[in-house]
This record gives sequence, C-alpha cells and structure tokens, in this order.
Amino acid sequence: MTWKDRDHPRAGGAEAVNEALAARLVAMGHEVTFVVAGFPGAAAEIQRDGFRVVRVGGRLSVYPRAWRQYRSTLRGNVDVVVDEMNTLPFFARWYAKEPTVLFAHQLARSVWFHELPAALGAFGWMLEPLYVRALSRQTAVTISESTKRDLVRHGFRSEAITVLSQLGHAPAAATLPHKSWGRPTLLAFGSVRAMKRTLHVLRAFEIAKRALPELKLVIAGSTDGSYGERVVEAVRASEHRGSIR
Repeated sequence: MTWKDRDHPRAGGAEAVNEALAARLVAMGHEVTFVVAGFPGAAAEIQRDGFRVVRVGGRLSVYPRAWRQYRSTLRGNVDVVVDEMNTLPFFARWYAKEPTVLFAHQLARSVWFHELPAALGAFGWMLEPLYVRALSRQTAVTISESTKRDLVRHGFRSEAITVLSQLGHAPAAATLPHKSWGRPTLLAFGSVRAMKRTLHVLRAFEIAKRALPELKLVIAGSTDGSYGERVVEAVRASEHRGSIR
C-alpha cells in the first residue's frame, strides 16, 4: 500500500525504488500487488513488469479505500502486507491479519512546515511522532541509517529494521562520454517543490555568482504548482537570469 505509482503526476524517486523492488520480487517468483491512489485519466488497474497496480481513491481517500480493497480482495490471499509511510501510513498493522512491514523512505518532520500552512504544518509535526510510535511494534524497512535512527528514536527496535540501498533499476553505463560545459555549472535536479528548497538554490547561486562571474545554473524538474510558479518568477526577476535555464 502506497499512495502513488510511477505513472502518477507527482511520482518521484520513492516510486522508482518501489517498482524496481517489485520487479525483482516478481523475477524471484513472487506475486506483487500495489494498492495506490488514482488520478485523472488513470486506469483503475494495470499490469506492469509482472506486478499489478490497483488504483483506488485520491490523495487522502486512498487510505480508507485501501482498507476496503484489502477487506474485499486481499485478505487471506496475500502472505505479507507492506505499508509504505510516505508522510502518512495506511495503519495496515491495525487491521491486516497477515504480517505487516512498514516501509519508510524518511520521516517528514520539517517538511510539514515547507509543504503546508503554518498551523497545519505544526499539527502534522506534532502528530507524526505519535503515529510512528503507535506503529512501532512491527518489522520496518528503510533506505538509510539516518531514517533507521529516527525510527528507533520513535520506538522501533533496531534489530527489527532492515536498511536497503535504493536499488537503482537502470543498468550501469559501460562508458560515460565526456562533456565539457565550457563554464562552471550548478545543476538543481528534482521536482520543484517547497520541501526541495529550490528558491534557496537560486539564492545560493546568486551569492556564488559574485565570486564566480562565469557560473551558470540549470534547474531541471517539474514546476507545477504555486511553488514552481514562484521559482519561475524569481528566475525571471533575477539579475542573473541570462545565466539560468
């Protein structure tokens, strides 16, 4: 259970990792079903790389709809339920009859304040430690030692947590062609969202530009949403906009 699949407009690195893991499990002979949120124009169910993706609900309704999907089609037909906590968990441990595993790429913590208005951000920041601790009596998987320490701090047993690498699914390049940029270049690569602090990158570039007049900035990522619009406007207003693309 996770709130996005790779086709979702807001999909990112977590979805790439999830589906790379799923493809490997399928190659090992396992069956994998994702229960995720739908989005406009999305099919209710698809097959990809040998696993099944079932789409139910939307950004928030996916949580109760996933519970209904489990009760109607999955209960008794699976061996383990993976609850991916991407900001919010599905609380599968509280209703699944099968063993559950919590998969946490990271805790949200300060991200609450970047992505939500102040009052809602403060509420999420205070609530997160409570629900993480409430879910701590189960096995967990994460992708970094720092998130493992966060989980332990919130009640998980260290020995119950497995740390995986992010398991890139692209084959390694045999050779890498050399490319000369001609001038020093900074690359900001990723979705342009408040939690990614792209405006901070732009400001840092403007400061560094004073010492390195030839410096160039490349911003690569989706600018959908109000924060992306702010970044675009800030680039247009920058005195160094000719060195930014």
